[in-house]
Amino acid sequence: PFIEINGRKRHAISYLQDFLFSPERARQPVSSLSGGEQNRAILARLFSKPANILVLDEPT
Repeated sequence: PFIEINGRKRHAISYLQDFLFSPERARQPVSSLSGGEQNRAILARLFSKPANILVLDEPT
């Protein structure tokens, strides 16, 4: 599956590797990921959408 990031198509697994997911972990259901991995998945989803502003409060 491909997703569009900033007008460019990228393979979803490749995009998730930018957020430190191995290809195997990127294929797992989100519910089976650790809390930190779930947070990274949420950030990946948020960064995939256009936004005018992004506010992060204690992201780590």
